[in-house]
Amino acid sequence: DLRWEVHKIGVNINQIARSVNAGIARAEDAKRGLFLLDQVYELMYQIAKK
Repeated sequence: DLRWEVHKIGVNINQIARSVNAGIARAEDAKRGLFLLDQVYELMYQIAKK
């Protein structure tokens, strides 16, 4: 289940990157996405430590 969720997050991040590169989304949107991705990585790290 975790692997599937991480996959979906990756797909969403790729969609954001494509939107920014196409001029549809703003750079702030990409920055927010990267911030959220960092939080996901931190949560995964915390889970892996247990």
